[in-house]
Amino acid sequence: MKRNLGRLAVLVAWGTAIGLTVLDYNLWFYSCQGCSSIALSETDIPEYGFLGLTVVAALILVFLKWRRKVALDRRRCDCDALLDPNWGYCPVCGSFRQKTSA
Repeated sequence: MKRNLGRLAVLVAWGTAIGLTVLDYNLWFYSCQGCSSIALSETDIPEYGFLGLTVVAALILVFLKWRRKVALDRRRCDCDALLDPNWGYCPVCGSFRQKTSA
């Protein structure tokens, strides 16, 4: 549980740092008359590309997490005991394990 809280704290810190960096850049660019307030709310082709890359990265992350969960589920018995890949039975409940190709 502590490990997950540590990861969450790191993710929140990174997200906050990135958000503040983007906000700081936009305020600086706006104060230098590089753009107007309307231009900050418009979406252009580079922004669509960035949003597309963000969606693709999120899908890849979801796929990798799902693949890891499936691999871990294959190593668990019905009684939720973690099994070694070479074991043919569960030492906790004694049920035989079906071999699956990895």
